Amino acid sequence: MREGAGEGAPAIRLSCFEADELAEALAVPGPIAVLDLRFADDPQGPALIAAPCLHGLEDMTLQSCSLGPKGAAALAASPRLAGLRRLTIGDDLDGAAAAALLASPHLAGLRALSLQIAWDDEAF
Repeated sequence: MREGAGEGAPAIRLSCFEADELAEALAVPGPIAVLDLRFADDPQGPALIAAPCLHGLEDMTLQSCSLGPKGAAALAASPRLAGLRRLTIGDDLDGAAAAALLASPHLAGLRALSLQIAWDDEAF
């Protein structure tokens, strides 16, 4: 589902269970300001991170998308996300994935970061 934002870059709010909805969102010709992706079992990590429409993205939410450590590392390494100001990841990430996001030079402009970290009882 798409919702327009009015002035500036269009905002796309995508809540999906099917890959075709994500493919539609990634086909947007211009930059988007907001991407809200929830409950996508396969967020198509490399395709998502490489999508040209992410250049200029300011706000990204990935909730229950099976992102995992590799997906978090791909986010951290993506120069397309240099304009990101708010990042919310609601998938269980391990400490290494969280550290990669925090150390990323491409995410240095973040003003808000919300991560769901996996709890390891054996570590304590």
